[in-house]
Amino acid sequence: MKMATLILVSKSPYITKDNVYAFEASLNLKNMDEEVGVMLIQDAVLSAIQGQKGQIEELLKTALDAGVNVYVLKPDAAARGIPEERMIEGVQLVDYGGWVDLTMEKYQKIVSWT
Repeated sequence: MKMATLILVSKSPYITKDNVYAFEASLNLKNMDEEVGVMLIQDAVLSAIQGQKGQIEELLKTALDAGVNVYVLKPDAAARGIPEERMIEGVQLVDYGGWVDLTMEKYQKIVSWT
């Protein structure tokens, strides 16, 4: 059975490299044939905005292209005034119930990058 790992990231991409490291780790896990998801919560939801400068958008798109599931906690995006239309294509918005489903049903291992 394939291991499935969900990586949680909570910090802004503008104050830390945690988001970059989390996406790099997700790509490494994907290369080891794991199912991988990255869950962006709190200020990390800023990583999913289209048209940013720096490497985070390119890295997020690379992860999506490699088959990494990228999730954004919808209430956190809404609290920061980020509408769905501004999200990078392929990012999945989930509510609190969806987050619980991911952690309880889809992913066996949770890694918190917070």
